[in-house]
Amino acid sequence: MVTKFLKSSGGLIIAAGAVVVVGLAIWFVPTHMPFAKTILETRTENDATVTRFSDGTQEILAPGAGYAAAIPTGWYIESLAQSGATVYPNYAPEGSSTPRCKIELYVSLNASNTPLEEWVEHALREDPTVAIRQTSIEAMTVGGIPAIRWSGAADDVPMINTYVSAGTRIYEIVPSSFSTGSLSVAPCMDDLDTFIGSLKFQS
Repeated sequence: MVTKFLKSSGGLIIAAGAVVVVGLAIWFVPTHMPFAKTILETRTENDATVTRFSDGTQEILAPGAGYAAAIPTGWYIESLAQSGATVYPNYAPEGSSTPRCKIELYVSLNASNTPLEEWVEHALREDPTVAIRQTSIEAMTVGGIPAIRWSGAADDVPMINTYVSAGTRIYEIVPSSFSTGSLSVAPCMDDLDTFIGSLKFQS
């Protein structure tokens, strides 16, 4: 009697489970399928690939330069190369508006594994004709990878650069502001952090 009871109970549980699964499937399909993004376009430029999705987002894959980036809706990708990329947040070149800021990503080899802070110091002062003034330097991480945020000025032009050390490469992320009457890069900082947060590196 005990065995028979267990079989019957199991049958009821399986049947009930099937009803629940079917019910979930019926609810899931019409509710979530319209939000699934699809690939609209893929283009290759200088060995880097940009994929544009139906939700307006884009993805940069640059395996030769060791990085990938997810670009938000409304951003414009101006150029791509093994040595980096240039993007404009919330900007369409066919419009009449001026971009608020520009974000440039530069990729450099660090085959000698020079410590990041030492590499940054040398890179910033490589041109003796440019007056470099440092106001702060902050250690940070980007995706768990060591990084530095350097603040200061070059010939009185404000700079807030972020440097990431991944494997034998150094990634330099540089914002520029187009704000009227000001060279401050402060208007770019939220977009800069969005871009930096989207980066993935090959260590």
